[in-house]
Amino acid sequence: MYARRLLTLTLLGLSAQACCCCPMGIGGEVTPEDRARMEERREAEATERREARERAVVRGRAYASVAALIDPAAAVPTTECPDDEIEASRGGFRITSMYVPTVDYGSLPGVTPPTPEPWRWLGNDELQPLVRAHREPETAEDYVLERAGDIAHRYLAVFVGDDRELPVVTQEPGILRAGQWRPGSYRGGVYMVDLDAGRVICSTPFTAQSTEGLDVGDDDLGDALLEDFQSQVEARATDALQEHTVHFNLDLVGFL
Repeated sequence: MYARRLLTLTLLGLSAQACCCCPMGIGGEVTPEDRARMEERREAEATERREARERAVVRGRAYASVAALIDPAAAVPTTECPDDEIEASRGGFRITSMYVPTVDYGSLPGVTPPTPEPWRWLGNDELQPLVRAHREPETAEDYVLERAGDIAHRYLAVFVGDDRELPVVTQEPGILRAGQWRPGSYRGGVYMVDLDAGRVICSTPFTAQSTEGLDVGDDDLGDALLEDFQSQVEARATDALQEHTVHFNLDLVGFL
C-alpha cells in the first residue's frame, strides 16, 4: 500500500512538472501587450508604496498633535461617525471592519503623566507603525512606513478613562481555600481621530467590568483576571463604537 501511494505521488509530481503554467495562460506565450500590462501593474504598485510612505510621514506628524484634539477631563460625548466619508476614504463599500490602531490618552506624545505600565495594553500592536513614523520617519524601514500609510492607519482610537481600576487578587488560592479578588472596572470612552484630516470624527462613552463569577479553573488567578478584564474592555468599547459606525473594530490584546 505504501509503495503504491508513493508511486502515485511520484507520477503526480512528474505530471505537474510537465505542465507549463504561464501567468498569462496555460501553454501561451507572453505577448508584448502582456508585458506592457505587467509593467504597468508593477509601476502602479511601486507608486502606491511610495505614496503610502509619504502618507506615513504626514501621519507621524499628525500623531504628535492628537492630544490637543481631546479634553481628557471632559465627559465623552456620543457622536455619530461619518460613515459616508469613511466609506469614500476606503474606495467604496467594504463588508469588513478595519482593525485600527488604539492608544491610551496618556501614551500620546507630550502627555504627562504618562499611562502607567499596567494599562499600556490599551495601545495595540497596530499602533507601532504610527509610533515609528512619528519618532523615526527618516530611518524606519519601508515596510513599516507602508503599513503606517495604509487606510486602516488613517484612523486612531484614543481611550480616555474617567474612573478605572484593574482587577486585584486579594487572596491567593490554596489547597484548602479558594482565591478571592476585587473585580476591575472601566468608565470612560473612546474617540476616533482621522489623522489625515487632523480632527476627531466621532466618540462614544462606554463602561466595562470583570466577568461576574469568573471561573478561572487551574489558570493562574492574576493572569486569568487580567485577561478577562482586557477582553471585557475590548468588547464593550467595540460594541459601543459599532453602534455608531460599521467601519471600525478594536483589537486591544489579540488572541488570549
